[in-house]
Amino acid sequence: MISNMADSDSLFEEAWEILIGRLSKALETILVEQALSMSEYELIKKLSDEPYCIFDEQALSDQLNLFQTHFVLFHALYLLRESRWKNHGTWIEISPLSIAASSSPQASDNAARLQVVGKADPLQSYYLDLSNLTDTSRSDVDKLLNNFWEAYLNPSQRQSALKILDCESDADWPTIKGQYRKLAMEHHPDRGGNSQTFTAIREAYEILKLYRKQ
Repeated sequence: MISNMADSDSLFEEAWEILIGRLSKALETILVEQALSMSEYELIKKLSDEPYCIFDEQALSDQLNLFQTHFVLFHALYLLRESRWKNHGTWIEISPLSIAASSSPQASDNAARLQVVGKADPLQSYYLDLSNLTDTSRSDVDKLLNNFWEAYLNPSQRQSALKILDCESDADWPTIKGQYRKLAMEHHPDRGGNSQTFTAIREAYEILKLYRKQ
């Protein structure tokens, strides 16, 4: 029994290393070499297609699979962020609504970033602890998702997102979209903008997209 468990653990570790290796290489290509910026959903879809094919059709099939896919992706993203920042000075912004690499970080952001890398970041600690993947049940996932929707789909969150985009409360979708494009271009890190401001703009836009679908 112990021998079988050891063999099972060994196979899991080997498969995990292969998966994270492939995922890390793909993320480096997409976020650093291609300099793409996208939401988590967009990134998962891209990693599901050629030439990567890392996630299969079950990745988004139900809440538990979605959580597991999300966890694996964020695990690899936090590993990549730590490695790129320490070795290349490239910062990876990580949130469900905006994932991007900044090759020319603002000097004003450096102190905060060094603090994150140098100290225990609660989110990073969570996603680098594999027990949070293996020990999370379907009921646990239901609670996590309920908390997420309660946080993002409420009137105050929508108003906050509109305020970030400098839009009126009754702004229509074309106005919101146009304002987002204007602000995103103005504050993009590659154009000398502040990466934290750019991330806030991107997240506000993604939140308002969620309301548009309701």
